[in-house]
Amino acid sequence: MLAANLCPAVLLPTEILAEIFIICLPNQQPNGDFYRIVENPRTLRSHEAPLLVATVCRRWREVALSTPRLWLSLILDKNGSRDNTGVVLSWISRSQPHPLAFTIIDPLASTQTLQELKSHCDRWGLVEVVIPEGREWLFDDSFAEAPRLERLHLISDADSISALLPWHQLTRLTCEDLTDLECIETLRKCPTLIDCDFIGYETPRSGEAISSVLPMMLPRITSFKIFGDSTVDTLRLLELPSLRSFETVVNSSAGDGEILISFFARSHCRLESLCLGWIDTHDLNRCLPFLASLVSLKIRTWHEILDDQMLRRLTYDSAVLPNLESFHMNLDLRWYDQTLTRDFMRDMIMSRCLGVDSIRSTRLNTFRLVYQHSRDEDHTSLMELAAELKPLLDPKMVEFTISPDSHEWV
Repeated sequence: MLAANLCPAVLLPTEILAEIFIICLPNQQPNGDFYRIVENPRTLRSHEAPLLVATVCRRWREVALSTPRLWLSLILDKNGSRDNTGVVLSWISRSQPHPLAFTIIDPLASTQTLQELKSHCDRWGLVEVVIPEGREWLFDDSFAEAPRLERLHLISDADSISALLPWHQLTRLTCEDLTDLECIETLRKCPTLIDCDFIGYETPRSGEAISSVLPMMLPRITSFKIFGDSTVDTLRLLELPSLRSFETVVNSSAGDGEILISFFARSHCRLESLCLGWIDTHDLNRCLPFLASLVSLKIRTWHEILDDQMLRRLTYDSAVLPNLESFHMNLDLRWYDQTLTRDFMRDMIMSRCLGVDSIRSTRLNTFRLVYQHSRDEDHTSLMELAAELKPLLDPKMVEFTISPDSHEWV
């Protein structure tokens, strides 16, 4: 009789209730450049999950505290209490025996708390950490004693390349503030890398110095992102035959286009996803023959990339990008400066979205144009094109975002 009056959730077996808690954990919103390695790290705040779950009732608390998968990740940020050593200790204990995943972006985090994390370095699996100047000693030897560490995002004012790290076991790595020579040195130490992000200084390149460095092939890397003037020359020395996803910024005026084309030709990779920043029409045209396997293409540029020649190449009566399913462009320029004909633009979009009967063609699932116009600009022609396409295509297929304040990276 009593059971009949209880809430159904109370009657659930412990294993089912624990699984519901795990499934219902909220997604953590990105914080700037973080959460590249540790997805959805959990905060130490009592009004957020998983601590919030433990405050509902005694049974929920018992289930939550005895479910290690609820406590696999945590974040130490500026918004939490810095006197949290006890909470961190309990958190680490509850997550046993699984590998730990944590993000530290609070430069003033308690030394005692950090020492507590250090004492469990044998369980580190995914780590994202900012090491401010003057506190390098906190992690001076910890990483070398981390046998389970596979993924690392390291931001440090110290020389991270010479740090004691288990480079040979890393499968995913993000490093910031590197030169091209430091990128090469790092890659040589990481034979098992699958996913790699390098963010360089905005400083002069190494120039002739890199020409004396031996090239290398890294057969395992499937995802590679590289940004910054100081790092792009790294591509001169790389061969990545398994690469499937690639992202970079191209300074065409500095000859980056030639570096990029040579990299594609040398790697013989079957790229599926490509994101390019600031490439011009000439360099994009030269890249297209190497991109037949591409499924997703994203471009952000201020160059006049949408001329009639480019639109004709992209229209589905040619063999260019035959497998493309997603095409996003972010254009920071004046629409009326574009040397294109609206009809060519319409034909390109229609042929890609609807396909062509005479050839076996993959259709676009999404075409997205993000266009930043000046506040005094008359962009009527673009609006008319959008209105013309609207009744002909599925609204989920084509999107035009026209705004003077659109600075998003597609």
